[in-house]
Order: sequence, then C-alpha cells, then structure tokens
Amino acid sequence: MAWTRNYYAATIAVIVAESLLWLYSFRYIHARSNPLGDGMEWLAAVPLTVVLVALVVPAAISALLGWWFAWAAKLAAGLAAVAAVVDVVLWIEIVGELGGKPAH
Repeated sequence: MAWTRNYYAATIAVIVAESLLWLYSFRYIHARSNPLGDGMEWLAAVPLTVVLVALVVPAAISALLGWWFAWAAKLAAGLAAVAAVVDVVLWIEIVGELGGKPAH
C-alpha cells in the first residue's frame, strides 16, 4: 500500500503544479497583451483551461478516491501525467507566440 500513497502524493504535487501554471498563465498573458489591441491574446488561456477541466479536475477527483482505491490512484497518476505533457506543449507554444512581445 505504500506505492498507493506515493502515487497519491506525486499526483497531488502534479495537480497543484498544473493549477498554478494555469493561474500564472493569466498573469503571463496579461503582461504581454496589447492594451490597445483586440484581446485575441487571451485565447491562449482556452487550451490550458480545457486541459484543466478535462484532465486535471478528474485527476484530482481520482486522487481523492485513490486514497482508498488503488486503481483510482493509478488513473489519477495517468491523467496528471498526460495533462503535464499537454501543458508543456501548450506552454511552449504560448511562450513562442507571446514571449518576445512585452506590452509595456
């Protein structure tokens, strides 16, 4: 049962990191958006929000169930790992699009 607790702890750490990345993305986009533009930069937050809702929230729920059920801990770890990979790919794209464009 120790491996279940390890899955649980690792999954919770990844879920917290993913949630913090999602929150930080709003600050990052705000700092690089054109104040006189049309606001299309904010669409970069949509894919990260989809990942949060479709993968991170189910991973969090499964992690809470994983405290009692081993299969839920494995499911949560898998969902969190997929979400982390997708978030890294999306973050690289967002930085590539907005990285060299400070607004102020």
